[in-house]
Amino acid sequence: MKGYHFSQNEEVAHVGNITQCMRVHMIKWKTVHAATSEVKDGKSVKATKKYLDCIETIWWDDGGVFHKEKFHSGQLVPWAIAGKGQAAVDSFSDQIASQTIYFNINKER
Repeated sequence: MKGYHFSQNEEVAHVGNITQCMRVHMIKWKTVHAATSEVKDGKSVKATKKYLDCIETIWWDDGGVFHKEKFHSGQLVPWAIAGKGQAAVDSFSDQIASQTIYFNINKER
């Protein structure tokens, strides 16, 4: 498994509270320009990479209070997985825990 890609408006749960349904409001990316060892026209070539910065979620608690919070993707699981219980959440989290999701935006995905 290369990692799980959340999508906007997807229902998710936090691994620490799998009974609270939240919705992905926004996926925030961070663009980084890093120097490479390549040189072109006397200047070092910079690689542009896009990293997942955070996933912003929204939800209403049992008291009807609106919440908006940012999480790292490793802290969230799809609502369908959360509904299967803690063992399924732990298994899902173990599969993606050590993976960093990024890609070079100068190339096709």
